[in-house]
Amino acid sequence: MNEIVHDQENNEDSQRHLQENSDKFETDCQFLLKQMLRGERLTAKTVVQKYGIADRRLRDLEIAGKCKKEWKLNEAGKRLYVEYFCEIAKPPTKLQVVARWTEQKLF
Repeated sequence: MNEIVHDQENNEDSQRHLQENSDKFETDCQFLLKQMLRGERLTAKTVVQKYGIADRRLRDLEIAGKCKKEWKLNEAGKRLYVEYFCEIAKPPTKLQVVARWTEQKLF
């Protein structure tokens, strides 16, 4: 079927809807993934309001291992909402490069 979107729903009507719209759902997932790879942290609310995409696509991405999720907490430690994001590797600093280069030359 698709790479990201889930394959199975829990009832016949939802399953038919999933099959009829799987290409659109996959496109939506790819779009949201690109946004996260650019550094944007997404919530269910922002995905629906800003992009007009169902928040289920975020769960599809997380289940497929394409992104991670993290609870945002208030100052008392109470859970407020979940943010979905991609960890983007940062290039090493000049100091890290020099340290690595120096270590390699010693051996």
